[in-house]
Amino acid sequence: MNNLSTKLLYLFVFVFFIACQEKEQQGDREEAIAKAENSKEEKTSGAVAFEQAFDLGKVKMMVHIPNTTTDNLITINPEGFENMKDPFTTKIEGIVREGYQADLNGDGFQEIYLFEYSIGSGTYGKVHAFASFGDKSFGPIYMPEMTEDLAKGYMGHDRFYIKDDLLVREFPLYNESDTNAKPTGGNRVIKYSLEKGEAGFILKPKKGRDQIKLGF
Repeated sequence: MNNLSTKLLYLFVFVFFIACQEKEQQGDREEAIAKAENSKEEKTSGAVAFEQAFDLGKVKMMVHIPNTTTDNLITINPEGFENMKDPFTTKIEGIVREGYQADLNGDGFQEIYLFEYSIGSGTYGKVHAFASFGDKSFGPIYMPEMTEDLAKGYMGHDRFYIKDDLLVREFPLYNESDTNAKPTGGNRVIKYSLEKGEAGFILKPKKGRDQIKLGF
C-alpha cells in the first residue's frame, strides 16, 4: 500500500470515529432531554397551579401554589401591609383547589381560607387560613386537630365551606365494615368560629356537632 492510500485510510477511519462519537453524544442529549421532560411531567401530573389575588380592601394577598406533587409551597405576596413586605411561604403535602375570603369574626379585617386536599383516594383535607392584624401585618390562623370524639368514623373525603360567618367541615362517617367507596354512617358537620387567642386567631369548633344520617 503506497503512502497516499495509507493516509486516505487513516483519514477515513478518523472521520468514521468522529461521526460515531457525534451520533452517540446526540443520543445521550436526546435521552437526557426525554428524562427531564418525563420528570417534569411526573412532578406536575394531574395538578393545576392555584393562583388568586385576594383584595381585602386596603391590602391584598397574592397567593401562588404550583400544586406540584413534591415540594409544594404556599407563597403569599403581601401588598399594602405597613409592617410586612416580604413573601410568606409554607410547605404543604397536598394540593390546594380553592380559596375564599371572609370576615368571620366581624372585626372589619378579612381573612383568607385555603383548602388543601391530599393526593389519592382518601382526599384528607386541611385548612390554611391567614388573618390580617389591622392591615399592618398578617399571620396564620391556628386550627386544632379534631378530638378523638369528633374524628370517630373519619376516613377523609373532607368538604369545607363558609356559611353564616362560620367555617364548616363536612365528611362521611365510616363504620368498621365499610369500604372506602361506600360509607354507611351518615355525615358529620363541624362548625368553627374565629376566636381571638393569646398570640393570634384560632378556629374553634363550636360545642356539639351535627350528624346527618343519609339513609344508607
